[in-house]
Amino acid sequence: MPSPVPARLGGLFLNLRGGSKRNRPEMHPWRSILRLRLAVALILPFACSVPNPAIAQPRDLTQYTHTAWRTREVPMKYGISRMAQTPDGYLWLGAYDGIYRFDGVRFARWEPPNGQQLPKQYITSLTVTRDGTLWIGATEGLASWKDGKLTRFDYGKGEVFTPILERSDGSKWFVTSKGSVCTIRGDAV
Repeated sequence: MPSPVPARLGGLFLNLRGGSKRNRPEMHPWRSILRLRLAVALILPFACSVPNPAIAQPRDLTQYTHTAWRTREVPMKYGISRMAQTPDGYLWLGAYDGIYRFDGVRFARWEPPNGQQLPKQYITSLTVTRDGTLWIGATEGLASWKDGKLTRFDYGKGEVFTPILERSDGSKWFVTSKGSVCTIRGDAV
C-alpha cells in the first residue's frame, strides 16, 4: 500500500489516501480551529438558503383582496370627523350625527346601553388611551367608554376642541373651543 500523500489546501493538511495517524503530519491546535471555521463557512450558506415555509413568501398581486366602502354603503348622514381604534379591533368613527362602529365588515350606528347617554351628538374628539378606554369629546360634553360602561364628565359649557392627550402619569388633557385647558385625573375634570 502506498504511503499517504498529504495535500495542502488553504494552509490545511488533508490526508487524501487515508492511513494511520502516525503517517499524518502533526496537527497543531490552531489548525483544528481553522478546520472548524472552514466547515462552518462552507455549510452555513447552504443551511441558510433552505426555504422556510414559515416565512412569508412574496405574493402575486391577485392574491390580495381589497374592499372599498362608499358613502351610500355607510349609514351616516354626514362625513366622518374623527376616528380611533380600540384594542378589541373595532374602528370608531365620530360624525355629526353620532358615533359609528366598524367591525371590519359593516358599519353600525353605536348607541350606549339603556340608561346611559352620550353627550350632545356632534363628535369632536375620539381618543383611545393606554388602558383601552375610548374617550369621546362632543359638543357640550365629554364621556369615556370602558368595559361596557359609559361615564360622563361635567366640565362646563363648550365643546372639546382638541384630541384628548394622555400623559405618562395617566392624566388626560384637552382644550375646549373657549380656550380652557382641562385635565382629567381619575374621575374628575
